Amino acid sequence: YYAFIKERADNDHPTPLPLNMKISMSVVAFLCFVIGVFPDLLYKQFDRGVDFHPYAIHHFMQDTLLLLGVFIAFIFCKKLLQPTDDSYIDLDDIIIQPISKMLSKGLQGLSSFHRVLYTQEQSFYASAINSKAKAFEPMSFSSYVLIFIGIVCLCSLMIFFY
Repeated sequence: YYAFIKERADNDHPTPLPLNMKISMSVVAFLCFVIGVFPDLLYKQFDRGVDFHPYAIHHFMQDTLLLLGVFIAFIFCKKLLQPTDDSYIDLDDIIIQPISKMLSKGLQGLSSFHRVLYTQEQSFYASAINSKAKAFEPMSFSSYVLIFIGIVCLCSLMIFFY
């Protein structure tokens, strides 16, 4: 109703459609018209025969009563459908923003934990080099710890959302 029937504002003019969109919509409209007028063209495409008469009187009455009921409901609810300038709470406000904040804080905590592990690891390597002992490659221990923490977090999220 508000898209097609209600009057438009003075500054609300749609942009013209490109030619390819006009052609494709015209082809689809033509096919809908042909199938609506000659439904047997569609019914012949089925493997098994179709014994359906879309323009029988009982189909026509059912569709008319359905459209009449929808029209009456629309008339009574038209005021409720008017667009307003109010702001509404969206799913983004309820779920996504708090989860992103929690994940951000969790990643900050992991980053600080990684920083502590890295400094301890560097002091371990420095003492190992000073004692001329053979050490592991740099960052190996903290990398394994972070991978383990990541796997635990992913498993807990999968269990939580399952």
